[in-house]
Amino acid sequence: MSKRINWILIFVIACAILGNSGYAQEGLKEAQKLLEKKQWAKAQDAFDTLLEDHADVFAVRMGMAQAAYWNNDPGTGGFNAVRALNMKPDSALAAEYVGRCFLAQGHQKRGNQKDPTGLYEQAAEAFEKAIAGSKNKAPLYLESGHCYYWLNQQDKATKMYAAALAHKLSAKFEGQAVNALWRYYSQSKNWDGMVKDLDGWLKAKPNNDVALWWKGYVLNLQQNYAEAMKTWKKLEQVSPRYRPEAIYFQGVAANGMGKLDEAIALFSKAGSMRYGWTDQKHPGLSLHAIAGSFFGRGDLARACEIAEKYALPALHGERRVSLQSDLGLFYRDYGTSLESQKKDKAAKEAYAKSKAFYADAVKGMVKYSKFTRPWRAQVQNDYALMYHYHFDDLNEALKNYKIALSYDETNTDACLNFARIMKRRGKFREALRVAEKGKARGDLNILIASLKRELEK
Repeated sequence: MSKRINWILIFVIACAILGNSGYAQEGLKEAQKLLEKKQWAKAQDAFDTLLEDHADVFAVRMGMAQAAYWNNDPGTGGFNAVRALNMKPDSALAAEYVGRCFLAQGHQKRGNQKDPTGLYEQAAEAFEKAIAGSKNKAPLYLESGHCYYWLNQQDKATKMYAAALAHKLSAKFEGQAVNALWRYYSQSKNWDGMVKDLDGWLKAKPNNDVALWWKGYVLNLQQNYAEAMKTWKKLEQVSPRYRPEAIYFQGVAANGMGKLDEAIALFSKAGSMRYGWTDQKHPGLSLHAIAGSFFGRGDLARACEIAEKYALPALHGERRVSLQSDLGLFYRDYGTSLESQKKDKAAKEAYAKSKAFYADAVKGMVKYSKFTRPWRAQVQNDYALMYHYHFDDLNEALKNYKIALSYDETNTDACLNFARIMKRRGKFREALRVAEKGKARGDLNILIASLKRELEK
């Protein structure tokens, strides 16, 4: 064969190789663009085509692993990620996708009620390798935490979640990590451990409002109220969205330290803010509880003041109705106390307030299904009591006792008080009929016995 023919063959082969290589490079660029655009299905098809002739190219294997994983095909993704890792054993990206794909396959297997342990173990091993070689470690620590969680290695899982937060985990995923910490530490009430992990998070992100919220919350649980107060004050300064809660929880801390005046002021401030308060976290309910504590220890004047001046403006809807009912009770007992001290004018003023609050309660309670018929019967009875014993208006009292009995004909107080008025009016049979529906109690039993004697005469 002549030299000329040899050179022609070499030239043809070289052109073919260069042409094929050029096509491959162009195809790879197009496939990678599809990845960047998050067009996972199209990207997977493009890499699948490239694999026919370029299965030994790392970028093709790696691209296929990524496309398949995000296209909810972790089996294909894992197969290609493993081969990519075999080509480049030091590739953190390949190790990451081995971990991601095996973790996803583990979830699939668990969903099919099969043992996923081996897949989770391989995923954890891959993430360990990925963490060692990656600059962006936070999401890898998070995924590693998920592996150990499903392997029931809770100590390791917690360390991984804490490490994710300490390495500036994206705000999008912070909730997953901190909720996992909460599940772990709240079981054992190991608040010291959780505060330590939260401090690691705050070292990475000093003004992170979620981290500050959690630290303040745990410090309150720990009853470390002085440190909690500092944390809540910082949260108030750095976070407009959590400012109402920061002020509310300062009130919790102040209350815990026995600084009731400060707590009342803080709860009142929080209660004046528009916020989505709940029954578990509500400044008005906290003020209601403080008023109740004063009532319980006999400081009736203070109980009335706190309930009316501070708690009432912070409560609305059914919560307000509940407080109005209690204010009726608080002022009624306060009036009785004043009357025993011969302070008749002040006692009458207290009774008038009691009646007014009961009136508000009986008017408002019918709007809310939360209030049971027995509860409504009791409040209506208490309203009637004011007319019966403190305003000497038996007709109005009787009308309200009847309403109370329409809610619950077995309400002992209403049965007793209605029957007393009927007895006073000489209607013994009607009095006995109602009295006997009440639940057995000493004073009611005495009344029933006296009514029977009257009917026997």
